[in-house]
Amino acid sequence: MKMSVPFRSACAPLLSLALLVSLSAGFSVSARAVELEVTFINDTQVSLQRLFASRVNLDTWGDDHLGSRVLEPGQEITINLDDGSGYCIFDVRGEFTDEDVVENYRVDICQTVRFRFTD
Repeated sequence: MKMSVPFRSACAPLLSLALLVSLSAGFSVSARAVELEVTFINDTQVSLQRLFASRVNLDTWGDDHLGSRVLEPGQEITINLDDGSGYCIFDVRGEFTDEDVVENYRVDICQTVRFRFTD
């Protein structure tokens, strides 16, 4: 795209730099505006009692995203996993009431809109 500058002066290089910085800031804000929301679906016959999703570079699972809730068979919940890091690769762990545990590693939540637990 061509841009025209209506005048030339000693300030022109500074104005060009200011424009470049403001455009760069606009692009980073736009890219950051995308929330990392994932819908988790319990497509099993057993209730999901705990749900963890943490960045792969962390050593712990972190907080249970369900809290006091239970995700019954056939139910779904949408969770915003945006922690402000811009990181997309997460490990996911589901713990069920029958004591089964499902772990999936290196899930790209920037590309995954729906995550389904199945039997």
